Amino acid sequence: MPKVGMRHVVAAVIDEKASVANQPLVYKPGMVVTRAVAAEITYERSENKYYADDVLAESDNAATSGTISVTGSEFLPEARVMAFGVKKVTEGGKTIYRTTSEPSPLIGLGYVTVQIYKGVYRYIANWVHKMQFALSGESARTKGETIEWQDETATGDIMGVAIDESGIPAFVDQIEFDTAAAAEEWLDQKAGIQKSE
Repeated sequence: MPKVGMRHVVAAVIDEKASVANQPLVYKPGMVVTRAVAAEITYERSENKYYADDVLAESDNAATSGTISVTGSEFLPEARVMAFGVKKVTEGGKTIYRTTSEPSPLIGLGYVTVQIYKGVYRYIANWVHKMQFALSGESARTKGETIEWQDETATGDIMGVAIDESGIPAFVDQIEFDTAAAAEEWLDQKAGIQKSE
């Protein structure tokens, strides 16, 4: 089905103490991290080939890791603290968001893609079980005669994790819904986001 949209980017830090081997990961309460613009996932594969009788007899092309790129209108300050490891400090009565040498935490990340097939819209909730963002830089441009919209992109490494008794590493779950609200609710539950009253 062709993709025609993307929305609702959420993330949550993995609760390492509460997570158990070969079970779904447990996450601390998460949040919406940006307004969605784009996302792209690529996988690294083993590409291990075995030849016998002068032909290719076996091939192992299992995914070993992945990378993700997420573009948003902006990554909110509190989201930078939660997902990028930025430190929130107070000095002289002012709040400062400080980038340090500490690594970003391990997180789960989700977003909804919108697809259409024969005139019917479907909403796909995508959940990355385990990943780590990396702040690669900052950029800004002055305003000229017309506005040039400037969004932000973050990249990260996707790691496989065994979440069931098979022990097979999982990378991303995708589940289809009839409505955007249902897809977003599923992601919110995964990320431990509480609905405000």
